[in-house]
Amino acid sequence: MSLLRLAPAFRPHQWALLLTVAATFFVVEHQFTMSTTSESFESTEFVEAEVDTDVAEGSSLRRVAFLFLGLVGVGVAAASPRRLNIDHPLYALVGCLVLWTFASVVWSADAGLTIRRLVVIGLSVAAAVGWTRSFTPRQSATALLLVAGGYLALGVVCELGLRTFRPWSGLYRFSGTTHPNTQGILCGLLTIGAALRMAERPQRLRWAMVAAVALLFLYLTKSRTTLGATLVAIGTMAAWRASGAARIVAAVAAATLLSGGLLALLVLRPGGGDSVTDAVLMGRTEEVGTLTGRLPLWEELVGDVAARPLQGYGYGAFWTPDVLFRIAQNQGWQIPHAHSGYFEITLNLGLVGLGLVLLIGLWTAAAAASRDWRRSLETGFPLGLVAFAIVYSLADGGFALPTFASFALLVTALQTPALPSRRGATHNATIPSPARNGPPRTEEPAPATVEFMLPPTASESPVAAQHP
Repeated sequence: MSLLRLAPAFRPHQWALLLTVAATFFVVEHQFTMSTTSESFESTEFVEAEVDTDVAEGSSLRRVAFLFLGLVGVGVAAASPRRLNIDHPLYALVGCLVLWTFASVVWSADAGLTIRRLVVIGLSVAAAVGWTRSFTPRQSATALLLVAGGYLALGVVCELGLRTFRPWSGLYRFSGTTHPNTQGILCGLLTIGAALRMAERPQRLRWAMVAAVALLFLYLTKSRTTLGATLVAIGTMAAWRASGAARIVAAVAAATLLSGGLLALLVLRPGGGDSVTDAVLMGRTEEVGTLTGRLPLWEELVGDVAARPLQGYGYGAFWTPDVLFRIAQNQGWQIPHAHSGYFEITLNLGLVGLGLVLLIGLWTAAAAASRDWRRSLETGFPLGLVAFAIVYSLADGGFALPTFASFALLVTALQTPALPSRRGATHNATIPSPARNGPPRTEEPAPATVEFMLPPTASESPVAAQHP
């Protein structure tokens, strides 16, 4: 596989951090037998005793996993020859968000619950700092794709082994080792990264195959929000790379293909209108008018937001057992979170926290869009990931929880200031650390590998400053 060919480019300490991140979030979000419990994906059963235990105690294994992640992150950060340039404005915004999050314990509705959640946040931030100091932007994007691709491959193997891989079944949703919506995020990230590598000349066909496979399994998850977010992200990246005329051509081509596909369904399939509806809804026609029960949930949560609009309820302190029971009783189904990243952040940190998150995301996207478009993976990935997260968070909360998705978004944002500029210079997010007993130490040269270096082209000449 294309991803595995990148292995020699990583140093031992980078591999240690990458594998620790993969193992930690596997413990947090995955189970080998998840596909055998598919009936629980849309469960309406609420077991109050189990929720009380989960909220009050959490998982001991997860706590150990996050502790190990934080320790490895600190160790890698200490061993890295680079240190963060904390004077950069983006780091100031991230710092303000972290401080606001930790300060929320002061007004938290459940201080004990907030403190336990803040330990996880602190360890995750420590790992993110170590990741940022250890990996270059291109290496970081590649490492994230390796983890996402590994999760997907393991999920396919598990379903085949458990004989739960039944895409021909009408109720089937590909889950692999996690919830279909979470698996959809992984497939979406892999699709975005592979699409960016397709824009580079080396191994274009191989990366096209990776993108096609990831997109296929994304469709099999039947996660409509994730599929829409992926398409928006790819469209955003394509528009960023294209000239004005090419954008118009691309828009017309996309509209033509979409219209042609819908027309083919209408003409070639019996009951064409029903076929189109079923295809667009990915076979999930239940509660379409309420966005699968989300609208009534959000209507109820509006009242909770209004009670504490600016500061929220404290990080992780809103979803207490009493609140979970009350909302489950009112909505008729078990609800672990707000099913919207924007609602989730506002409930935790108020409008102040939401504003900081949006400002960081938009700053990241704008910074990436202003950099060298020829470096597709490292400059396009932040732009695509932010676009993906903005759309996805409209109807799900994966990026507002301590998940691999939110970790990927955080480290990508922290890497953005180090992206190559249009003039070929680097806006350094990291600067050399002085040796303890000697002269200042310079940056370690990047390992020589064709996967991390674009082949020299005429467009990279110092005098070339326009699109090909």
